[in-house]
Amino acid sequence: MNTERLQILADYLRRVQPSNFDLAEWGRVDMNDMYIADSMPFTKDEPRDKALELIREGACGTSACAVGHACLCPELNAQGLKWDNNTLTPRFGQSTSWYAVQKFFELDKDNARFLFESISSAYPSYDTVTPLMVAENIERFIKDNTP
Repeated sequence: MNTERLQILADYLRRVQPSNFDLAEWGRVDMNDMYIADSMPFTKDEPRDKALELIREGACGTSACAVGHACLCPELNAQGLKWDNNTLTPRFGQSTSWYAVQKFFELDKDNARFLFESISSAYPSYDTVTPLMVAENIERFIKDNTP
């Protein structure tokens, strides 16, 4: 477990507005009443390309899960965590999606999903989870798993 990176994310999440947080999406943006999310099929559609660019930049109207926000955090970007340009999922080195999350934060699959997945037993219901709840869960996890 990389406690330094987890703590950086916890600190960053404390500054995220709940309206810009959605545990169910890596990232999404609302553009002129058009909802575009990372989980939608990719097309050559110009508005979608613009939306993906806005998500990568963390533009106004962007929502993301905890890991999506980690991909927007300059300190974590400097350590190698980024948005994958093709899939708009996390990338760390050659790994993408959950594999990138596991490698970057040095977590096994179960712990990565416990901390960050929308259906985690750590959270009552994904649509009521706030960034502060995730930050507190990360810090509790660090405390409980650090000798």
